[in-house]
Amino acid sequence: IKRFKRDGETWVRFYLAIDEAHSSPIERPLARISKIKRRAGDYDPEEEKTYTARPVIEMDICMGSALRTIEVNLTDRSAFQYPLLIGSEALKRFSALVDPSLKYAAGKPACAPVANLGE
Repeated sequence: IKRFKRDGETWVRFYLAIDEAHSSPIERPLARISKIKRRAGDYDPEEEKTYTARPVIEMDICMGSALRTIEVNLTDRSAFQYPLLIGSEALKRFSALVDPSLKYAAGKPACAPVANLGE
């Protein structure tokens, strides 16, 4: 995850944590910086910094047949099972209900393709 300047604005360049997903990086404008609280075991008490600063971008996400723009905070998830975690604010944007006894309840993503407007 690298920050860079484009036309005076801060952007972020990153790769998805899915091996076959992209051979080239994704670039998005930086929306903001999020402070993520660190667990007690993840930091040195002498250090005082009890949070991790993460870049946040906006991305279009398809869940079932619903397409929404949500904020995504970026961190390296290549060592994790899931490349993306969807938080409570994003779930609200989808008017989603979570049933932990189900998997893939929304079905395969079925959003109409978005035209590439020169991005």
